[in-house]
Amino acid sequence: MPSRYKLVAIAACLIISPAVADPEDYLDKADAWFAEDQAKRLAANILSFQSDLGGWPKNVNTTKNPYEGDRRSLEPTYDNGATTDELRFLARMYTATNDATYQTAFNLGLDYILQGQYPNGGWPQRYPSGNGYHRHITFNDNAMVRLMEFVRQVATDERYAFVDPARRTAAADAFDRGITCILQCQIEVDDQLTAWCAQHDEIDFSPRPARSYELASLSGSESVGVARLLMSIDDPSPEIMQAVEGAVTWFVQAKLTGIRVVEEQDEEGPDGLNRVVVVDEQAPPLWARFYDIDTNQPIFADRDGVPKSRLADIGYERRNGYAWYGRWPQKLLEIEYPEWKQRVDLKTVVEQISDVRPDGSALLRNYPNPFNSNTTIEYQIDALVSVELHIYDALGKKIRTLVDEQQKPGHYRLQWDGRTDGGVVVGSGVYMYGLVAGAYRETLRLSLVR
Repeated sequence: MPSRYKLVAIAACLIISPAVADPEDYLDKADAWFAEDQAKRLAANILSFQSDLGGWPKNVNTTKNPYEGDRRSLEPTYDNGATTDELRFLARMYTATNDATYQTAFNLGLDYILQGQYPNGGWPQRYPSGNGYHRHITFNDNAMVRLMEFVRQVATDERYAFVDPARRTAAADAFDRGITCILQCQIEVDDQLTAWCAQHDEIDFSPRPARSYELASLSGSESVGVARLLMSIDDPSPEIMQAVEGAVTWFVQAKLTGIRVVEEQDEEGPDGLNRVVVVDEQAPPLWARFYDIDTNQPIFADRDGVPKSRLADIGYERRNGYAWYGRWPQKLLEIEYPEWKQRVDLKTVVEQISDVRPDGSALLRNYPNPFNSNTTIEYQIDALVSVELHIYDALGKKIRTLVDEQQKPGHYRLQWDGRTDGGVVVGSGVYMYGLVAGAYRETLRLSLVR
């Protein structure tokens, strides 16, 4: 590669000196440290930044020095990592010192999070939300995911045993409603679950834009955090498993290969460099930050909000001042998803979606077909009978048993993940799935494309 190119660092490790560390940088300290004078000084600084509503402002170091401005100008938010780590720090302080000051401040901050949640389970970017894009359900920069991780900790982690039962119960309920909201927000395209937008409408869950260059789209970045949160649930429901499978299938489909993002020397540019996309067949995969919902193609935008198909088509300032490409889903696809599958999936979840007795038994066409990662199979039975549903290879050899039990009349749905009974991932090809329900027999074909 020519020497005039300098690789863009997709992921950077920022090392911060203790003098300017954020609250999160102290959370791995031993319990005893939180009873020391240094911790108390930092806690006093953190408390000085807490707004009267209970939250903290963003993009400010809350540990370095005390806040000395007009308290009325403090604008609390959930954005950019604000509020949750300050509360984690105060929880550690109360546990170590039993000083009620920290408990009172913690409760005020927790209430700020709980009060800001919409009845439908979503969180805006800040509370009160106002009338701008901040009111939308906000996955951008992992805001909602981070809040949900925090309320789950409050509800379940012994470090928060000091929190009163009513608040811990409310935190658990907030997490559950958040999951319901996430499932409602997942974007469906051509009857296939895909990913999430960085923001969704707080009323009807539709994808919504934020800043002028952040268009309503499928997010290659924020969707990873959402999927990880769903995968962290110990006993996922069929709906959660389907959401994860849909997201993973979309991550695979959205993968970009054969390109690399570099910084090119540009003496005419304001900073002497210009970010460009070059062809490189050996480059590791990338994902775009935003994808058009209808075409699933990467989109870029300048501050005028006009979508473009190439990074080079937007102006210098936004082209070089925003994270348009990244490798966000790579670890999830290569490590986390296979581990999750092993943990939850060799047991087939059969969902009865209707108990109305149909006119006759029937095996329905799978969807999607062809499929890449998993496919949905539906069938109906008209009597209480023993039901078997198997997957066969092209030679007619049975490779997976999905159902082998007695079932009541109704309409059923399940998924096949392209694995054998032994958990082996099968290759591309034509397979058959067959239903036996009493006297009813039917076999249909499906196509797997890896």
